[in-house]
Amino acid sequence: MTLALVVMALIIVFCYLAGAPLGYGLIAGGCAFLIVSGTSLTEASQAIVGGITANYVVLAVPLFIFTSTLLNSSGMTDRIFRFAQLLLGESRGALAQVNVLATLVFSGMTGSAVADVSGVGVMSVRA
Repeated sequence: MTLALVVMALIIVFCYLAGAPLGYGLIAGGCAFLIVSGTSLTEASQAIVGGITANYVVLAVPLFIFTSTLLNSSGMTDRIFRFAQLLLGESRGALAQVNVLATLVFSGMTGSAVADVSGVGVMSVRA
């Protein structure tokens, strides 16, 4: 391990043990890594963006979440949920069955489990 990685890990562990929020510890550790390693902020940001755009799965997940947010704000997930509820009716355990059917419809549109959870899952929690 290089010195920069050791310093970063120590700062993250120290912040965790000190009771600081995890995000602050990660930010402090990342800044310490950049300072100790001598990497410029431009090089680091180019490496991050290059790594994300090279992996299409990592790039697709935020776009699916964005799509599900658009569907939520437009009311489409409400319509999908009501359609599934009309098909299944009001019976015992209907919410779980409606959730499965709505997820089936939504996954047919998006093809992503993450988008299902972020889109239909929000509706199921509210119900």
